[in-house]
Formats: sequence, structure tokens, C-alpha cells
Amino acid sequence: MSSNAAPASGQGLRWLTETWRQKYPKRAFGGTWALAGYSFQAAHFLFGFYQKLIREEDLPTIEELSDIVCPSGDLIHVVQVKRTLTRAALRHALEEFRDILQLLKEAPNETALDAIRFQVASKVTDSNVVWPWPEGVALDDELRAVLPEIEARAAAPFLVEQADPIDEMWALLWLQGVRDPQSVIRQGAGRLIDGFGRSERAPEIHRDLISYYEQAPRRSAGARPGRLIAPADVTPSASAETSRRIVVSGDFGFKDLREGCFRDRPKLFEALWRAFDAWRRSLEERLEEREIPIFWIDGRSGDGKSVLLRQLVAHAVLQVADRRPIAEVARKQLPEALLQCQTLSERQIMLMVDDPYAVTDRETWGEDLAAAVEGDLAPAAIVVCGPTEQREEFERRFRHPFRLTTFTTPHLGDPERREFIDWFHDRTGRQRETRLTENALLVHVMFELAENATLDQFARRFRRRLDKIGALRVAERILALSALYIETPNTLIAGQGEGDAIRRLSEEDQRHFRQSTEGVDFAHAHLAGEILRPILESSYPQVSWEVAWARVLSEVLESPRLESKLQRTLIGRFIQTPRLSEDERRRALREAYHRQVTAHAGAPQPELLPVWLTAMSRDPNLAFEPSPIEAALTLIKDGQSALPGSVATALWGLADRIPMEREDVDEACWRFLCTSPDAGAAFAFLRASSRSAEQHHLRAKQWLQEWGSHPQAHNLLAPLVKGAPEDGEIRRLALDWLESNLVHPQAYNLLAALVAGAPQDGEIRRLALDWLERNSEQPQAYELLKSLVAGAPQDGEIRRLALDWLERNPDHRQAYELLAPLVKGAPEDVEIRGLALDWLERNSDHRQAHKLLAPLVKGAPEDVEIRRLALDWLESNSEHRQAYELLAPLVKGAPEDVEIRRLALDWLESNSKHPQVYWLLKSLVAGAPQDVEIRRLALDWLESNSDHPQAYELLAPLVARCPDTELEDTLQLAFRFLETAGHVAATRILAVMVTRSRLASDVVDAVLDFLDSNPPKAQANFLLMSLRKACSYNLGVALDYIAFAVGRDGLVVARAVAAAVAKWPERHDDLEIALQGRSSELTFRVLGACVRARIQTPELIRMAASALHTHFRRTGYGSFLWDVRRASGFWQDLAPAVNPAVRADYVRLDSPRR
Repeated sequence: MSSNAAPASGQGLRWLTETWRQKYPKRAFGGTWALAGYSFQAAHFLFGFYQKLIREEDLPTIEELSDIVCPSGDLIHVVQVKRTLTRAALRHALEEFRDILQLLKEAPNETALDAIRFQVASKVTDSNVVWPWPEGVALDDELRAVLPEIEARAAAPFLVEQADPIDEMWALLWLQGVRDPQSVIRQGAGRLIDGFGRSERAPEIHRDLISYYEQAPRRSAGARPGRLIAPADVTPSASAETSRRIVVSGDFGFKDLREGCFRDRPKLFEALWRAFDAWRRSLEERLEEREIPIFWIDGRSGDGKSVLLRQLVAHAVLQVADRRPIAEVARKQLPEALLQCQTLSERQIMLMVDDPYAVTDRETWGEDLAAAVEGDLAPAAIVVCGPTEQREEFERRFRHPFRLTTFTTPHLGDPERREFIDWFHDRTGRQRETRLTENALLVHVMFELAENATLDQFARRFRRRLDKIGALRVAERILALSALYIETPNTLIAGQGEGDAIRRLSEEDQRHFRQSTEGVDFAHAHLAGEILRPILESSYPQVSWEVAWARVLSEVLESPRLESKLQRTLIGRFIQTPRLSEDERRRALREAYHRQVTAHAGAPQPELLPVWLTAMSRDPNLAFEPSPIEAALTLIKDGQSALPGSVATALWGLADRIPMEREDVDEACWRFLCTSPDAGAAFAFLRASSRSAEQHHLRAKQWLQEWGSHPQAHNLLAPLVKGAPEDGEIRRLALDWLESNLVHPQAYNLLAALVAGAPQDGEIRRLALDWLERNSEQPQAYELLKSLVAGAPQDGEIRRLALDWLERNPDHRQAYELLAPLVKGAPEDVEIRGLALDWLERNSDHRQAHKLLAPLVKGAPEDVEIRRLALDWLESNSEHRQAYELLAPLVKGAPEDVEIRRLALDWLESNSKHPQVYWLLKSLVAGAPQDVEIRRLALDWLESNSDHPQAYELLAPLVARCPDTELEDTLQLAFRFLETAGHVAATRILAVMVTRSRLASDVVDAVLDFLDSNPPKAQANFLLMSLRKACSYNLGVALDYIAFAVGRDGLVVARAVAAAVAKWPERHDDLEIALQGRSSELTFRVLGACVRARIQTPELIRMAASALHTHFRRTGYGSFLWDVRRASGFWQDLAPAVNPAVRADYVRLDSPRR
């Protein structure tokens, strides 16, 4: 944006800003940025200022600051900043421009209105957004009236698409450990605006900006893991084209990329970018599914993946406006980085990690990573590179919650190999003097070019040098471990001489090794195996190179200073290394096993048994002597406590190679695990070995009986509670664990499951509230609070805790999960409604906002503000798979609303195969039963989904509200549905059929047949009630049915008529009219049913007396008198109304027994 985007005096902007803040306090911060004509300039300045301050670089000069505070020009540019510019977002921007115009008409400076210019900036713009506003697109009359004024003051261009640095600035400050980055940004932005037009204040502002950062509250642990990658970090340097420097491998970063030290690979990069961009665009959906998405560039070691990763990230930083901030994270820090990202609320970040699974201690790193994703998931995506075998192992170990998308780096082909050689010559000005190795890896080719020697030549020359300076043996150890991507601990470097030699070879002019505080590694790890091989062939001429490698590693294994975890890691990597063929691997592993057993009195070390067993499970043809299987079985049966729990899972996987029944192996392994505190091994064994849910539950209880207070037991207990909330034993185990672990940070997971299963349980409620009081600042507390609110929405204490949490976490990305049950439980609560609307205003583009909007719409369907928010969200998320959850209550609340109907029908057309289509269709049918298009959609769906378990929920309103002209066809559809319907569905459909058909005889037959099938009592009672209701409105039709009914059917309907008259006394007159002209048998049958139903009203007495007179001693007369006699008290009211002959007949009746 040009620097002439604000008035020279600044008075107009300051007045506008202050007046805006007073009139629209809720929109003050957004308004501040919107009203700042230099918003992008100021934001870029602040970002650059704080980035340089943090990196201890030269800060912007006072003159640069003065240019921001006092830009030239006479116009006030009002810029509305939107993340995604949808049609709804543009309408919001126009509404704010309208408000600003109204404000300026009150300004003391008459020229302010003429100086205003409007602009809308966004990261990304929807394809349906056009300017000027199209004529045919809906806009309220008030806004349309002011549209010409806005158009007259529109900047050129009016719509601008570019990155907004505020997200970057937020991430920059957050990574430094600042607790509230938004506060620092707000203070800085406000200070710039307050000083607008006053260049003399630039030094003062300069000091204040530094103070805001330095005095900002920080977390006690300091900076968070990761370094923000800013555009300045990846923009090519001025010397990139002229520099002759190249980087082959070893330590390199974005600085080397900026200097042009790597060749671009345009064809490969185009395919990589397409894959990455598709993944990037799907992130929102994947994060909604509670996953952590990973984009993994895999392939062979040395094929250039690390360079491609940095080129990819650099391109994203420079070219993609709507991206997330990207932070580079060291592989060891990934677990901590994910843990910290859980506090990001609604903000999202992308982490870049080079070779994440190349950490030396994968066991501890894996445990830390599992713990980091144990609770609430971070709103983070990860982009990484790493060899294919590491990616496969990562996927095996971490199936959830990570979702991997893979791009495989292709092998280096001859044409591209020649391109790299030409680029090397052009870049360095050097010509090669040796023949390169054929079919080599990219790093191999570049190394040989840089060294002007083949790898074999270099290795032999390097060996002679190492031998000469007395560093050969230590270098062999380092190379042997580097070939497995393991850093050599400093403790394995024996003496001062070895240490001095390695340090010399690590210096800048050598760079053969790289040293850290913990150890040393070969600088070209991808080439370590290729360089190691000729060195070992010369050092061990009497054996093959892989056996020599095994011997060097065995020496390392026997070091008393090597931890058992590193021993297991070493063997595990050796088992998987792609540097060996299958035959070579078997020879090498047997050599290593033999030496290890020989060094330990002829038996394998217990702590190393899991890796030897794993080697055998990977290769059915691999065997060791003495057998590690027999050693493990012996130790398991003896209850050897030093044995790692993972031995049991490994043994179970080798059951086919054990001379025992699989069930016996299974039982022995499980008995051992029940004595082991290794919770992870027990859980893994349960997942792998359980043959049924019943066995899984039984064994889980067994383990919990022994280790019920184990800190990780909640991982096992939470799913058990969810699966069987009424199981008393599981409940007791869960409560026992909570009593011992109430301060555990993940206790909310288990408490939430308990509360959901028993919301009225006093003890569970007490424990839950105790945990919340102790963990009031836990960002994931909403998981527990939402269960408490759903179970007891009127509970005052729970409401207080929920509102307190929301006040502390107003921008939490999952806050809607707590706000939704609060709104549902108290739809008229003003405070809750206000919090919900505030959250929605700040998160209008949140993909899950519909879950909060739906209960708001249900609670206040006529609320204009809620309707606007709902329609705006739907406009921006028209194809969202769950949009029906919001559309259904909107349709129900305003069935005649044309715009809502259009949105609903559009969604249905785009999601015709969606399994929940019926949910929206039934609301549409109920609201507009005569609408031809809606009925067509509903009938089409039913024809295609007749076996859908919820089809009856759509069929029911379709039948109930069916127009007379389509009644017969609709009833036939219902009859076909009944052929396969279950009790619940059949009850619901028959109930609406009998009412809508006005007691059609074939429908009544179907109802009575269903009642004869002995359905559950609840369904039978519901259907009888529906029959009774249908009879009450159609008494004449009911009497016709009774007249021609056979067997019990007539009696059942007669009872329904009687029950209807009993429930709705106003139906007496209708019954009297319906009985006129009927046969004596029918008349007395119906009246007898009424008498038996204990109806004793004056109207029924009158009808009975009339019938006895009209049908004196005709068919049914005697039976009716018996019904009267059995009804206590009825005769006393009837006797005065009948003639003496009837009274005489009554007296002559025998006892009631007859």
C-alpha cells in the first residue's frame, strides 16, 4: 500500500478513531486497524520492529518511524481487513463503511467526508465476490441506499488481496513466551495511531514500543520451541546470483538457501507444490476431525529432501497470502512444541521439522510425543521430511492422532543428474577431473563434484589421514553410528588425543564432523555408510564389511557408559537400515548377537530382548543361538521384573515360532504384563491381542486391579467408562484412580467420561468440581465443563465455573463446545447469549461455528442478529458437510423465509448422498408440505434410502402433511416401508398413517396387525393413543370400520372410540350424531365400550337411554344391560331415564357372575 494513505495533519484520523471507540466499544480494536489508512504499513513496521528487537539486530531508525507516524498525502484510507473475503464478509465491510460515513457527517471538520477512501483487504477472496455489488444479489434497503456514496469513495483498487502480518506478529511474540501477544500488538498499534501526525514524538514512541515488549508478562519457562520463518528469512540475497558457494550436506539452513547454495528443481517442485497446496487447503477440515495433519516428504536418504523442504517453505512464506505462520522446530523439541501449541486457542500454526524421527533416543522422544498429544490436540499442522523407512516406522507407532500425507522424492534420473553437473560447473566455475559414480544419490553426486573424487577414493584417502593422526578407531565408531543416524555420545570418545583430533576435523575449514554439547556426528550423515564401507574393508580385510560394521557396533554396545535405551536404539536401527541386503543383514545381526551373548555369560541381556525378538519377527528366516525366544519365555515365567514389558508383545507376535499353543503364549504374556508397571506395553498388547470387546474389558480390569493408580491408567479407564458407563466395577476403578491422581493434568479426560455417563452422580460431581477449582486455568478444562453443563445446565456452581473459564479463554478455538450446551440449557440467559455472540463475532469464519449457532437459533428463532450471523456463516460455508445442523432449526423457525429455503435447497442439491439429508428434509417438509420441489427431493431420497435407519423420520412428516392429491401414492410408499421396518420406525409411521388417512380401513388393519405382534409396551401404547386420536376426529369412519370388522378388531377400535370420548368430552355430540341410524348391534357395542371405559356423563346417559328405547330387545340389548350392571353406579343414573319395561328387564338379570 502506498505511503500516501493518511492525512498529513492526522487530526481527522484521530477524531475518527476516538469517536469510533466511544460509539462502537466492542469493535474498537478491529476498528482501530480498519480506520488506520496505513494499517498494512503500520503492521509491517511493528512486525519488523519486534523481529529485529528479538533477534538483537539493528532496529528501524527514528526517521523510518516518523515516516509511519506522519505519512504524506491528504486522504484517509479506511481499510477493512478480512481473513477470507466472502460475499457475507464484504457485506459486513460495507455495513462498517456505512457507519463511518454516518459518523463523518457529524465531524467538526467539514472536509473529512471528502477525504475518506474505502478499501477491503483480505488474504484470500471467494470466486463469487465481485465489485461493484451485483444488482441481483440480496442487500438490505438501508445499505443499498448508501451504496452509491461508498462506491464514490472507493479506493482503486477497492478489493486488495495480500498477507496481513498480524498473525505473523502474534506468532513471533508467542514463540518468545509472551503470555498475551495481542496486548503487545494492541498497545503498539494504538501508540502509533496516538502519535499520528506528530513526528516530534517518534523517539518517545520508539522507547514505548520496546517497553511494551520487554515488560509483557511471560511464561516462567521462557521462550517456546521454534523460530518463526519470516519473509526476510527466505528472500534471496543480493549476492545469490554471483556467489560461487554451494552446500553439499551437513548443517545448512535458510541462510544457505537465500544465498543460492542449492539448485532449483522446477519440474519436481511443481509436483511437490501441487501436493502440498492441496494438503494445505484441507487443513481446516482435518483439524476439525481432531487430527494433527503432517505433510511428509519421503524418499531415499540423500535424495535432496531437506533442501526441497526448505524450498517449499520459502515459497509458501513468500507467495501464499492465506497461510498460517510457519515456525522451524528442532526435531528434539517437537513434543514440547506441540504441547505448547495447545494454548493457541483459535489460532493455528505450522511447524517445520527436518527429519523428525532421526532423534537418537526414539523411545524417550516417542513417549514425550505421545504425552504431548494425550489431551487436547494442538491446532498445528506439521511439514517435515525424512527417509521412507522412518516415515513408515513413525506411522506404525503413531497411528493416532497424526494423519500423514506423503510426497515421495523420485530417484535422480540421468537428465536431471546432468543438469546438476552443469549447474555445479556454472555456479563454482570448477570442472570435474574424475569420473562420477553411476546411479548415485543426489548427495553422492554433489559430494563427488565438490571433492573432485569418487566416494571410494575420498574414503580411502580420509582413512589414511585418520590413521596418521590417531583418530581412525574413534572415527570408525562415529561413522558406524552416523550410518544409523545416531550421534556418538561424548562418553565414547576415549582419550584427549581422540577428542583433539575430532575437534580439529570439525572446524570450519574441515567440516568432516559436527559437534554438539552431547556428542559428535559425521557431517555428511547420508554418506556415512558409503564412506564407512571402504574404510572397514581396509581395516578388517579378513571379514565382509557388514560383519566388520557389526563388530564396531558391538564394541560400542559393550561400553559401560552406554545407556540401555541407546543400546536398543542402536540395534533397532541396525535391524532396519536400508544399507544392507537381506543376506548381509542376517550375517551382521548374527555377528552382533553372538558377540553380545558371548560378553554376557552366554545369555542375551534381558533389556535387549525386545529388539532381538523384533528382528526375528521382521525376518522369518532369521534365527539366533541361543534362542532369545526361549530366554524371554523363561524370564516371563519366572516373573523377571527387569524385563521390559514390550517383550510380551514381541513374543505374542512370534507365537507361530514357539512350540506352544497360541492361547498358552497369550496367557503367559498377559500374566507377565499384569506384574509389569509398563502401561504402554500393556495397552499395546491389549490392542493387538484382544479377540473380542469382552476379553479386552476383562483384561483391562485385571491390569487395573494391579496398577489402578498408575499415572497413565486414565488412557485405559476413559474408553472403558465411555463404553460401559453403568458398570459399577469400572466406575469404582475410575474413582479410585482419581482419588490418587486428582492433580493429574489429564484427569479431565476421565472425569468428562464419568460425568457424561452419570451426570447426577454426587461423588463424580464433587471430584469434577474439585479438579476444576485446582485447574481453573487449564485450557482444556472445557472438555470437562461441557459434560457438566450438559448434565446439569441449571446448576449455579457449574455455570459460574463455566463462565469464569470463558472469561479467561474468550478466544479459545474450542470455546463453542462449552458455549453450545450453556446456550441450550439457558437459551434466554442474557450473559450467556452475549458471550456466545461475542465469540461468533470474533470467529465468524470458524468452521465449527454452526455448533453454537444451531442452539442459538433454536432458542431465539426470530432474533435478527442471530439470524444474520447464521446466514453469514452459511453463505461462507455453503458446502460444509454439517451445515444441515444449522439449516434445520433455521427452516423450522422460519419456514416461509425465501433466503433460508434457497440455502437449504442448494445444500441438498450439493449433498444428495449425505447420510443426514433426512434431518434437513423433514424440517423443510414440515414447514412447506405442499411445496412440489421439496416433496420431490424428499421422495427421491426415500426411494434411494428405504433401508436407512432414520428414513422414518422423513417419511413421517411426508405422510402427515401430504396433500390429498398425493395421499394414495404416499400411503403406498409407507406400506412398502413397513415391510422391513423395526418396531420404533413402524410405530411412528403407522401413527401418522392412521391419522392422515382418516382411519382408512387398510391402514387400521395394519395398525391392528402390528398390535397383535406383541410390540414393546411403549410402542403399543403410543400407537393406541394415535388410533384413539384418529377415531376422535373421524367417529363416523370408526363406526363404519367396527360395523364390518371381524373378530377382536372391532372391539379394539370400539375401545379406541370410547377412550377418545373419555379423553375429549366435547366429542359426545359427534358420537351421538354418528350413531344415528346405526344397527342395534353396532350401537350397543360402542356404548358398551364407553360404559366399560367408566364414562358416566349426562350425555352418555342420554344416548344409552335413547338406544334402549329405540333398539328395545334387539341384537346387543342384553349384552349392553350386562355392561351397565357391571359398571358400578351407572344404573342409578340411567334407571330414571328409561321406561318401566327396560327397568323390569334389568331387575330380571341374574347375578353379575352370569
